[in-house]
Amino acid sequence: YNHSENKNAKVSITDIQGKEIFNGIYTFKKDSRTAISFSNLKSGMYIMSISTDNERQIINVFIQ
Repeated sequence: YNHSENKNAKVSITDIQGKEIFNGIYTFKKDSRTAISFSNLKSGMYIMSISTDNERQIINVFIQ
């Protein structure tokens, strides 16, 4: 997730059937990285959504 300022964002992960697996609020700090653990997810494809007040990014995640 690229950003130019500190932002709070809602992160949600859904499986390919649309079932929400995880959601939470993360603080993304300017010029740094934020780790989100996928260690409890089974193998498969997931969709991660990162939403702030004025933008949304969708990322396909593949777990082997």
